[in-house]
Amino acid sequence: MSKNTKDFFKKKKGWSKVKDEILACYLKPYFTKIQYTKKKIIYIDGFAGVGIFEDGTLGSPLIAYNIAKEVGTELNIELIFIEQKFSNELSNNVKNYNNCCVISGNYEDNIVDLINKNEGNNIFVYVDPFGIKNINFSYFEKLNSSSLNSAEFLMNLNSFGFIREGCRLLKADLHDVQVDEEFEEFMDENQEFKKTNTIEHMNSIAGGDYWQEIIQEHRDGKINGYEAEKRFVELYCTKMKEFGKFKYVINIPIRTKAGSPPKYRMVYATNHADGVILMNDNMCKRFDELLNIQTGGSGSLFQENSENEIIDFNKVQSNLLSLLDTKYINYFDLIATYIDHFEIIKTKYLNEQLRSLESERKIIITRIPPTTSTGKASKFISPGKNQKTLIRLEVS
Repeated sequence: MSKNTKDFFKKKKGWSKVKDEILACYLKPYFTKIQYTKKKIIYIDGFAGVGIFEDGTLGSPLIAYNIAKEVGTELNIELIFIEQKFSNELSNNVKNYNNCCVISGNYEDNIVDLINKNEGNNIFVYVDPFGIKNINFSYFEKLNSSSLNSAEFLMNLNSFGFIREGCRLLKADLHDVQVDEEFEEFMDENQEFKKTNTIEHMNSIAGGDYWQEIIQEHRDGKINGYEAEKRFVELYCTKMKEFGKFKYVINIPIRTKAGSPPKYRMVYATNHADGVILMNDNMCKRFDELLNIQTGGSGSLFQENSENEIIDFNKVQSNLLSLLDTKYINYFDLIATYIDHFEIIKTKYLNEQLRSLESERKIIITRIPPTTSTGKASKFISPGKNQKTLIRLEVS
């Protein structure tokens, strides 16, 4: 655990607030919708902390509880908080709350048993560790079990911390990336971790040895440290889809300074198109907040994606077209696939490009119903209640 762990829970910092907002803003619609499955909801916080910061702000356990109560799912939900170091403090802070269970122990010693005990239920797992040493990839492989009614997870991944540690183990210099002092709060206790960590352990965290080739490419000068971190995350998410059997895995970097490595990335996995679109829009709102922090409130002159890259709308159109053929695809499936394959981007931008492609007669959009209540032709892109949007390539 971080050398600054004792001080971590004194006051919630800006980037920590963004992380909790991503969780909170997704859980409210998630709990609301998932309760209609009539199956029990199991919410697991794998590294729960103390529950309440010393300045009075709520941590993730009580954020989740309050949302469950607000949307009326408290009778059909079990909230399980796993915490080792601060389990006594956490137990005291949630003692007056219903359906909350504190497990004193390690995430990795409990998660598989919890999954096995909840066949037929809906599981949402939130994983927010210090550092990287306690996120063995094999546990994520077991999460998306066919015996569950549904499974989703949201994780704080210290991706740059992984690259930095990988460089140390493989004796590769990471001189081309500048980090600030705050970044150290996300690293495992340096001396202890360095003494015991191995390449094999790093393979178990990453779900393979692919990261070693990334480090080698950096050492050979083919990519810089920033590109190495981004490449690692892309392949990590691909592994999640391959071995975790999740249909969609997306991520957003959390950085408070443009041009700096992310303090961490929030990685989200689901099998549902509406879930990935909802999380995408949630992440885009949080990115706007981060952009204000990065620019000191002045904003950006350009439209940027979550990687702080200027959006090339010609490329967006090209990417959309690459996902289409002459067979109709549902709007939600198209948007979710775009987000999963290419980038976190505001859905309004994708809608604008679809409308442009329609006006240029490059695509056909069929709207159901085809007319409004007043008899005019329907013009919606994103379908509302009792509406449907189907899209395909124009046949020349």
